[in-house]
Amino acid sequence: HYGFVLALPATLLLAALFAGWAPRWLQRRGKSALVMQAAALALAAAAIFHHVRTTLSWVQRKQTPVAASPNQLHADKLRGTLVNEALAQIQARVPPTGTLLVLPEGVMLNFLAGRRSPTPFINFMPPELAFFGQDRLLEALRERPAELVALVHKDTSEYGFPLFGRDYGQEIMTYILASYVPVATLGNEPLAVANRFGIQLLERRH
Repeated sequence: HYGFVLALPATLLLAALFAGWAPRWLQRRGKSALVMQAAALALAAAAIFHHVRTTLSWVQRKQTPVAASPNQLHADKLRGTLVNEALAQIQARVPPTGTLLVLPEGVMLNFLAGRRSPTPFINFMPPELAFFGQDRLLEALRERPAELVALVHKDTSEYGFPLFGRDYGQEIMTYILASYVPVATLGNEPLAVANRFGIQLLERRH
């Protein structure tokens, strides 16, 4: 029940109600419908203008190209720069047939780098831990250990557990830190302080 998905049919329903159904109801009773229709259309125009302007402001922030064509996308300067650095290191450190594990989420790195994930689980956030159980996720990581791990900062406060490894997923993080050694930290140390983006790459201990 994601709000941004439900907002579209709800908006269309309101538009139909105040610009169509309600005015027709008034007309059947001999009353003018022009005022209600004009007000409804003016309100819709104002809402459209506001949302287009907001969308434009967000799009204008995303000027940094990430990855190469045909999979290129754009991001804000901070994240775009760090992701590009991470992709370069991933491709240098992991062979084309190697595996990359991104925690707690960020499978887009796998796609852009062309390196597969070692597990069938896409994310390791609170919903996945609730659905599958931490023990099952940890077992999958031990069965097929990745050659490289990328810890990507993600604030998951919306789930009631702000940071992976501190507020949830502690056993998985303990396993990662015991089995892998950091080789690069791009930007801020991830998953340490809220709202400070960074990526850390870790290679398997030998």
